[in-house]
Amino acid sequence: MSRSRVSKRDSKILYILLTTTELYLKTGQPVGSKTLKEHECSNLSTATIRNYFSELEAEGFLKKNHVSGGRIPTDLAFRYYVDHCATCCSEELPEATTQLLNQLPDESRNIVKDLQKASEILGEALQLPICFSSPRFENDTVTNIQLTQIDEQRLVVILSTEFGQVFTDTLWLPEVVPPASLKRIEIFLQTHIRKLPFPKESISQKEEDLGMILYNEIVIRYLTRHCNFSEEDLYQTGLSKLLQYESFKDPDMLALGLSFFENRRHMSKLLDIGMHRDRPTAFIGSELSDIFGTPNPQCTVITTPYYMNRTPLGAFGVLGPMNLPYKEIYATLTMFADKIKASLTQSFYKFKLSFRRPCPSDPKLSNDPILLARYSSIKLLPPKETP
Repeated sequence: MSRSRVSKRDSKILYILLTTTELYLKTGQPVGSKTLKEHECSNLSTATIRNYFSELEAEGFLKKNHVSGGRIPTDLAFRYYVDHCATCCSEELPEATTQLLNQLPDESRNIVKDLQKASEILGEALQLPICFSSPRFENDTVTNIQLTQIDEQRLVVILSTEFGQVFTDTLWLPEVVPPASLKRIEIFLQTHIRKLPFPKESISQKEEDLGMILYNEIVIRYLTRHCNFSEEDLYQTGLSKLLQYESFKDPDMLALGLSFFENRRHMSKLLDIGMHRDRPTAFIGSELSDIFGTPNPQCTVITTPYYMNRTPLGAFGVLGPMNLPYKEIYATLTMFADKIKASLTQSFYKFKLSFRRPCPSDPKLSNDPILLARYSSIKLLPPKETP
C-alpha cells in the first residue's frame, strides 16, 4: 500500500496515521490505541484503532514498541506526515520565534558576516544546529590582519575582509622573533592594508623585511584559496544543541549524527539539492542512507534555499532527530527565507554586489601570483629596491 493508495482507499486510516505521528512528535512516546482514543479519536473504539494500527504496521508506516505495546512511526510515516504538512498545513509561529526572526540583519555590505549572524539567529529560534552554503562574493576587501604567536617559530595569521570572511593559516618564522617585535610587524602590516602612514622609526629594517616576507606568503595563500574553489563555502553552528534531544543523549547516536553533519561532501550535496527547490525539503532517516550509501544516521536534515531576487545563492540546512516539530520548522524556515531574500536583494542592488560559483581549479591561475592578485583588492608588497 503506497502513500497515495492510503489516502485514496480510506480517509480514516490516513487520519489514524497522521494523528499517531502528530501525537508521537508531541510526546516522544509510543502511541497506544487507548492513548490515541483519549487524545484524538474519541469516535473510534480501541479495537478499531488497533486494526488500523495492524494495517499500517504491515505496510511499513508503524512499528510496534515491544515494551509498551504502543506504535512508533517509521521513516515512511514521517515522510508521509511531512509531505502532508508541507502542502496542507500552515503553522502560526510562537511570538518568541517571530521576535528572533525580526532581528535578522538589514541590508549591508557585510554579506558573509550577515549570513553567519542569520544562521545563529535561526539556530536559536529552532534550537537546532545550522549549516549553510555560500558562493564567493566579488570585490571583497581585506580590512585587517592579525598575527598570533603559537611558539618560537610558528604563528597564526588571521585575515578578515569587509564582507565578513575570515581566513586563517599557520606560518613558520625563519628565526625566533620576540613578541614585541612581532607586534610591531603586525601594526606595520595593518597600516599598509589600510593605506595609512607608518613612521619608519617605529620599526627596524629587519622587522620590515620580515613583515614583507610574511605578508606576501599569506597573500598568496589567501588569493589561491579565495580565487580557486571547487565547492560552495560551508558554515556550521550550534552542534551542542543536539544534546538537549533524548535520542542524541545516546553516545553512539550522537556520534552518528555529528559525523554525518560534519561530512562536507554529504552536506554540500544536500544543500545543493535544497538550493534548487522552491521550498523547504526534508531528508529523513533512511532517505539519507539511500542517497549516500551509508548506514542510516537516524536523523533528519531539512534544507531551505535563500535568494537574491529570483537567483538562488545557497541553502540553509537544519539537523535534528527524526521526531521534530516539522510544522513549526517549515513555517520558521519559510519566514526566515523570505526575510533573508528581502535583505540580500536590497544589499545586492544598493551596493552593486556580485558573486562567483565554484569551478574546477585552474593550474595556471593557482601558480601565477600576479594573475591571482588581479582578482582581489589585496596586493603583494613590492620587493625592496637595493641602492
